Amino acid sequence: MGWETTNYMKNPIILFGHDYRDIDNIIGRATEVINNGKQLIVKGVFASTEAGQTARQLYDEGILKTVSV
Repeated sequence: MGWETTNYMKNPIILFGHDYRDIDNIIGRATEVINNGKQLIVKGVFASTEAGQTARQLYDEGILKTVSV
């Protein structure tokens, strides 16, 4: 319940790792953030970059289930 996402949604980048300084960690953009009281659920789009498309493939295969914001 402690998530405040107003500022995050001004630049809603989805990262593969926690290092926001490494542009190669950017794999997409959040379009919606839902806080259901137990989880923070992010809906978004994958970037057209190699890293974004690799993450999409891993997600589609059920391998990648979480990311960093």
